[in-house]
Amino acid sequence: ERLKRAQLQLVETLSLELTAGLETLKHCTTHVTTCTQRAEKGLAGLKANAEAKRTEIKAHVDAIRAVMAQKEAAAVELIESTSKARVSRLEAQVSVCDKAIPDVTA
Repeated sequence: ERLKRAQLQLVETLSLELTAGLETLKHCTTHVTTCTQRAEKGLAGLKANAEAKRTEIKAHVDAIRAVMAQKEAAAVELIESTSKARVSRLEAQVSVCDKAIPDVTA
């Protein structure tokens, strides 16, 4: 009789412990699921913000490149016009010299 009672008590205790463990597991599972959902939502927000910032930076870099290309084109144009003006002056001076100095080779 005592053995039977002890066995029933053991089964009851184990049953209570298992039930309590199951409740704790359910609670923890719910908590983990909630944390996972929040983390996924936060990560999605971070990714969206990072992509927006990357797009903004890319647009800024493209604008800088465009300005630099314009400045380069203006510099090339200035150098070409200055060089053409110098060549023109040199041609005019050569022409004056040709008229002033008779051709020695003739």
